[in-house]
Amino acid sequence: MRYIDTSSLKDKLPTGWQEKADDVLTQLKAAASPDERKKIINRNKTLWGELKETLKELSHGKCWYTESKNDGSYDDVDHFRPKSKVHENSDHPGYWWLAFDYKNYRFSCKVSNTSGKRDHFPLQDGCTHVTASDSNLDTEIFLLLDPTIEDDPKLLAYREDGSVIPNFAEGTFEYKRATTTIEQLELNRKSFCDSRKGILQKLESALPAILFLVSSPETSPEICRPLLQEYLSGEEPYSAFSASMLSKKIKIYPELKLCLS
Repeated sequence: MRYIDTSSLKDKLPTGWQEKADDVLTQLKAAASPDERKKIINRNKTLWGELKETLKELSHGKCWYTESKNDGSYDDVDHFRPKSKVHENSDHPGYWWLAFDYKNYRFSCKVSNTSGKRDHFPLQDGCTHVTASDSNLDTEIFLLLDPTIEDDPKLLAYREDGSVIPNFAEGTFEYKRATTTIEQLELNRKSFCDSRKGILQKLESALPAILFLVSSPETSPEICRPLLQEYLSGEEPYSAFSASMLSKKIKIYPELKLCLS
């Protein structure tokens, strides 16, 4: 998981999109029953689909949760706060007033959204889910890590076997958030771990040639920088894992810093 800067998203909305979203929200607020609200949401579900490509561009085509690329496969627009119901609170009507709020959207692969997250939105013990559209969402202390919050991805760390682990000690709130996210979003599904491990194998195969080059006194930083770019670039799948593995390699081979200067 990497931080996704959504500050430009408002300016990237298609012409007229916000007006249509506002109109649907007015209908939802006027709905006479939860069933009517669900019908309104279902009638207008293509609206968030219109933003899929825009959301996708912000992460260079990667799932915001896993950093996987799903070329040729279906991707989703996930509602970070579930729109129709909340698994952890059977009495909750869902965050229906956020169903057409672009700030509640996260670009996601099918695994994390449909198989993993679904209608889950766990909170810290003793915390209550907001149920009214005019309530303050900041009162919720949620457990799932949010890629649009800059410090949240930092709560995750990586092992050389491709698995994701908490970056904080057991017993801390950060540990709880990390473990909840890893489990709920299926970050350690075998296919993801295998892909991460494959990247490390590729890096280790390339290291001898890279180390030989950087050890030469005639080698300039300009020549070295591209050598590790694919492991550090935010455009690449699983780049947070790659950066983590590379930082470990630099501790063993300090001369690799020349590629970063």
